[in-house]
Amino acid sequence: MANGSATVADDGARADLRDIADEYAFVRDTDAGTEGYYSLTVTGNGSSVRAEPVSIARVANATAERAPRYAALSAAERRTVDPLLDNATADGEGYRPRVNDPYADRLPTAIRKGDTLYSVYTTGHVDDFGPGFGGFVVGLGVAALGVVLVLVGGGLYASER
Repeated sequence: MANGSATVADDGARADLRDIADEYAFVRDTDAGTEGYYSLTVTGNGSSVRAEPVSIARVANATAERAPRYAALSAAERRTVDPLLDNATADGEGYRPRVNDPYADRLPTAIRKGDTLYSVYTTGHVDDFGPGFGGFVVGLGVAALGVVLVLVGGGLYASER
């Protein structure tokens, strides 16, 4: 990225570069001294790579243009997206699907509904205590009862020997 262009002889690296160029319009580099977004051009069957710096506005505009339109989604996709968009707030918890609820698995993504562009992404937290916190407390009680029964059974076994 720092030099702006490079050539590659390795067939595996050339294939990777072709795949990256096919999949992504822009790449991001965070190495020292080159942080930013770049437009990547791969030529010569992947042997030559050119990276041109682009502004964040250009990346944002391209992302907005490529975002799927809500009206073009299938009924099943809409059932998945509706809870996400209905709970979309900048400061809220967002949508947390329950066990059998649909969820989006290709994230992050953008969705355009009407004049609004939504950025849908996951946040990292683990919350798998069964059906709510009450289920967790009941589970602790059952586990404690199991431990007590094992101890009582072991005591009875030891006392009869």
